[in-house]
Order: sequence, then structure tokens, then C-alpha cells
Amino acid sequence: MRIEKKMAGGKPGFMVKRRPRAYPLTEQQKKLKNVLAICGVKPGISKVELQRLMRECIGPKMKEQSND
Repeated sequence: MRIEKKMAGGKPGFMVKRRPRAYPLTEQQKKLKNVLAICGVKPGISKVELQRLMRECIGPKMKEQSND
């Protein structure tokens, strides 16, 4: 939970909030998550490395997944 120090309009006060709950993944999201794990994509990867993986690994694997 987070505590905010300012209310709407800049008035003093605080508000208690909860993070949104997790939602179920769609079939397409599950496929993409699986392919990304196989190809080794992780947060913090460089743009150049991601572009290379998109051409060489992710694109072909997604085509294989869609043919199944």
C-alpha cells in the first residue's frame, strides 16, 4: 500500500491505495510470454539485442506457435 501526502487540488491529507490485482493472461499473451522465455528476453536488454532477437528468434517462433 502507498500513502499519498496530497489530495486532489493540492489539499492536505492522505489516501490509502492498493495495487491492482493480477488479471488472467489471454492465449496470445501466454504464447508471447513462452516465446520470450525460450529466446532469453529479459528486462534491461539493449535495443540492438532485442531487435536482433525479434528477427532471429521471436518472429520465427511466433510463426511456429500460430501454426499449431
